[in-house]
This record gives sequence, structure tokens and C-alpha cells, in this order.
Amino acid sequence: DTERELEDNRQRLNEHLIKLQDTKERLEQRTNELIRTVSDLAEARDASDIANRAKSDFLATMSHEIRTPMNGVLGMASLLKQTTLDAGQQEYVDTIEQSGDALLSIINDVLDYSKMEAGQLELDPTTFSILEIIDNAVQLIRPKYEENNLALRSFVDPEVPDLVIGDAGRLRQILLNLLSNAAKFTKDGIVKIECQRPKAVGRELVFQFAVTDTGIV
Repeated sequence: DTERELEDNRQRLNEHLIKLQDTKERLEQRTNELIRTVSDLAEARDASDIANRAKSDFLATMSHEIRTPMNGVLGMASLLKQTTLDAGQQEYVDTIEQSGDALLSIINDVLDYSKMEAGQLELDPTTFSILEIIDNAVQLIRPKYEENNLALRSFVDPEVPDLVIGDAGRLRQILLNLLSNAAKFTKDGIVKIECQRPKAVGRELVFQFAVTDTGIV
């Protein structure tokens, strides 16, 4: 009986060992599959990073290449405005200048996008007037509003200081984009741009800008 029990135990032990060996082989196979999957994902990620960098470099290069002749067009238009022009010629030059500014804004957007993707977007803080930036944005976009018979109003809270420090160019660009979108989706009515009362956050002031329209809800 004792020998029979020992034999039975050996058989059960052998069966367990066989099962453990089978489990080990399956785990090794699964581990190898996971290693290959991780390797494939790493290669795909590296390829994606390379593709994104190439895309960002291409966008940056094209933006710079287009911006140079565009600045030339705007410069010539500015010089032409200083000559004697009749009403029709003045209108043509104004249209060239406005269209050039709009295209330059798009080029700047593309360049900023490529810089953001590459993690290279840098702000250029200077001292400027929020009121002047808003007035400038309104003047640049007003012809589009007049063409669509839209009213454009602006408001700056009296508590907004005369001068602030920030990236005036980026702020103007954002406001122009918002005003352009508002005009695009408003067939008639009013668009309003405003700078609300600043809020103190620590030692800094936070300004909130809003563009509201009577277009699509």
C-alpha cells in the first residue's frame, strides 16, 4: 500500500511538473509576443515622431518662404498708398493690403502651429496698450464687417490699466481670428469684442477677452 501511494504521488507530481512546464512555455511565448508588440509600438512611435518633426520643419520652412515675398507685397502696397491715386486706385491698393494682411495672418498661424508641435513656440513680451491692440484689430477687420453689413463694437473696462506687459502680436492674432470667425458665422446683427475687468492672481493681473455675436447659436 505504501509503495502504491508513493507511486501515485510520483505520478501526480509528474503531472504537475508537466503542467508547470506547459504553463512556463505558454508564459514565455506570451512574453515574447509582448516584447515584439512593445518593440513594434516603439518603432511606430519613433516613425511618428520623425514624421511629425518632418512635417513641422516643412511647415516652418514654407511659412518663412511665403512670408518673405508677402512682406514685399505689403511693403510695395504701403509705398503705393503714399503716391497720388484716384478713388478707384486707392480702393484697389486697400484691397491688396487687406488681403495681404489676412494671408500673412494665416501664414503666422501655420508657423505658430508648427512651432507648437515642435515645442518651440516662444512668447515675446513687450509693454503695450490693450485698448490700442483692440482698436487695431477692429480697424483691420472692419472692412469685412462693412461688406457684410455687420455692426462691430468694442469695449474695454475702465479698470484695465493703460499699459500691460505681454505678447502684443499673439494677442492681436487671437483677437483677429475670433473676430474673423464671428463675421463668418454671423449673417446680420452685431459682434462685440471686450476686455473685462482684470482679476488679481498673486502679483499678476489676468485679463479676460470675449467676442460675442448674434450668429449661429
